[in-house]
Order: sequence, then C-alpha cells, then structure tokens
Amino acid sequence: MGEYYLVLGSNLGERINNLADAVEKLKDKYEIDAKSSLYETKPYGYLDQDKFINASVRLTGKLDLHELLKSVKTIEKEIGRTSSPRWGPRVIDLDIALAGEEVVHDHDLLIPHPGLFVRDFFIEPILEIDPEVQVPGGRFLKEIAGEITRDKKTIRRVFDDHKWKSI
Repeated sequence: MGEYYLVLGSNLGERINNLADAVEKLKDKYEIDAKSSLYETKPYGYLDQDKFINASVRLTGKLDLHELLKSVKTIEKEIGRTSSPRWGPRVIDLDIALAGEEVVHDHDLLIPHPGLFVRDFFIEPILEIDPEVQVPGGRFLKEIAGEITRDKKTIRRVFDDHKWKSI
C-alpha cells in the first residue's frame, strides 16, 4: 500500500471548479484519502499572469506511476488544458509530487517532482495533509519547507470553499 501526493493548480476560468472537477475525476479511478485546503499563490517562473489556486490530494493503493501519469494527463485534457508556455497560465495542472520512497527519472516522469524542493505551493498543501511526510532519502518535507527563503514564498492565503469541502 503506497501513498501518492498530487499537487493541483489552476489560474484560468473557474479555478476552484477546475480543481474540484479534477478531484472528482481522480475519485472515479483512485482512492483519495486526504485533501488539503485551497491556497491562492503567486505565479512561479512566468510572473505576468493571474494568481493560482493550488491544493494537494493523497492517493493510496498500489499504483503504477506511468499509468497514473497517463490518467492525470487525460484528466487535464478533459477539463480543458491546452498547451501553454512553460510555467504559463493553465486551466488545470496536475503534478505527481511524491510517491512514497519511489524515485523515477525518465524522459516523461520525475519523482519526486523537482518542484517539491523549491516551491512552497507544492510543500505546504502536502504538509497540511501529513506534517511528517518524508521524501526519498529520509529528509522530512518540513525541513525542506524551512529552507525556502521569505522572498521565494508564493502562498498568500487559504480559501474556505463549500464546493471544495463537499468533494
């Protein structure tokens, strides 16, 4: 039985609805045992765009990571994601951030996701779900969170949304 953390983001259209739709589609195929609150965050990389809403979910089970990647890419397309510039605006973005102790480095999948080590909008929602989560190699994610300098912080506030709570 494994634990898999996904980070979700949206900054186009009905952002919260986009995230909720993604979770509903994930629930059709996977066991989701926890989800974070919603966080509004400043954009990363390409700064001339609207703020994102981000969250994290934890899937449990014995999953094939490449199959999970195919599933999240399909869900992104179903919700309306189209190609965009790197770090650019998007209707939905689903990233596999962490998969227990699994490490994958191939042409289409990097686990743990590199963003997990530098982006607070990856880290904080996961820590909300499990403050003691570790990355491969034994480091605690909360230690990594402590290394992000104040000027690199992107999280602005947590949303309280009825639709998000109801899924």
